[in-house]
Amino acid sequence: MTSDRALIEARLRGYLAERHGLNEADLLDDPPLLRLLGSMGVLELVIFLQREFELSLAPQSMSPGNLGTLARAVDFVESLVSATRT
Repeated sequence: MTSDRALIEARLRGYLAERHGLNEADLLDDPPLLRLLGSMGVLELVIFLQREFELSLAPQSMSPGNLGTLARAVDFVESLVSATRT
C-alpha cells in the first residue's frame, strides 16, 4: 500500500515535470521552489494544490515554511489532507 505522502510527492513531482520541465536532478538537495519556478510559478503551484487535493489554502499559509521546497510542500499538503479526514 502506498502512503499518502508518497502519492502526494509523486503528484507534485509529476506536476513540476509536466508544467515546469523539472526533472529529478533539478530537485536534488530540495532547492527553493521560488528559485526554480519564480513567483508566478509558485502561484500556479498553489492553484494546482488546491485543485488536485481539494484544498482551500488561506493566504497566510502560503509561506516559505509551507511551500518553500518540495519536501515542505509535501509535508504541508500531507498535514492538510490528514486533517480533512478527521
